Amino acid sequence: MAGKEIPQDLPALTQEELRDIGLRHRNPDVRDLLWEIARLRQTVQQAHYIAELLYGKGGTMADSWLQTLMAEPCIVELLEDDYASGIPGSRGWRGEVRTPEHEVSLARMRAEAQSRIAMRRERGRR
Repeated sequence: MAGKEIPQDLPALTQEELRDIGLRHRNPDVRDLLWEIARLRQTVQQAHYIAELLYGKGGTMADSWLQTLMAEPCIVELLEDDYASGIPGSRGWRGEVRTPEHEVSLARMRAEAQSRIAMRRERGRR
């Protein structure tokens, strides 16, 4: 999904719209998606806060913010794609290898994701 372009004409949903979707669709998978949206919204709010600190007052919180971002599944997946790519300019093209930290986070992320997928599939069979 990293290579797909997000349509720019889609409106951003408000909290009220998301709550309405949750009330109308009581499906457990919809609930999981809404929780993921809530988590991502919180991340964006933290980004705004950090950006204000960094650029508004010249703070030095960039390292902790980068660590937070590096724990995001979308960042781990993006790095994995870059290491596996042969496109000029990519990490794979330059011959870089994954860091041990990236290997650990990727393996943990995949295992947790597989566990959640199995749980949702089992839930769908009931």
